[in-house]
Amino acid sequence: MDPVPMPDRDLPQLKAICFDFDGTLTDFVAADLTALEALRHLAGVTQSRETFVDVAVEAIMAFHTQVERGEADPLRMHEVRLSQTLATYGVAWRSEYLEAYRARLLQACSPVPGAQSLLTALRPRFKLALLTNAYDGTEQRDRLRHSGLEEYFDVIVASGEV
Repeated sequence: MDPVPMPDRDLPQLKAICFDFDGTLTDFVAADLTALEALRHLAGVTQSRETFVDVAVEAIMAFHTQVERGEADPLRMHEVRLSQTLATYGVAWRSEYLEAYRARLLQACSPVPGAQSLLTALRPRFKLALLTNAYDGTEQRDRLRHSGLEEYFDVIVASGEV
């Protein structure tokens, strides 16, 4: 995708542009599905991928609600979500499941088509900021680095760090 040329006269007041990470510059859902499928196989869950994903989505939505109520530690999101999902299938929790999920999630993190060319076109003309509502700032920065997009940003703010 070629970036659309933007003459200076079109945006005279614009000095900076802020981006979200997951769902904007990368496809978190696709990466999560890839990591969940790897986890399903590692844990020996034989139910369908679709059913497993449905249970995992319910678990993460419930977890977000608990965080909003102050009832859960946001930094335990993956562990709580995945252990609850696996418990549904009678699988006892093991720390290697969390490590495997995180490794696959990182590996599957890549820019959406056109993201790098857009940032390349904008970078010389504007300050670029990344604002992300990720709970775990360290994990999000690892995913940002792995995506190859970190170098484009002047400022990176993860809500989990502030």
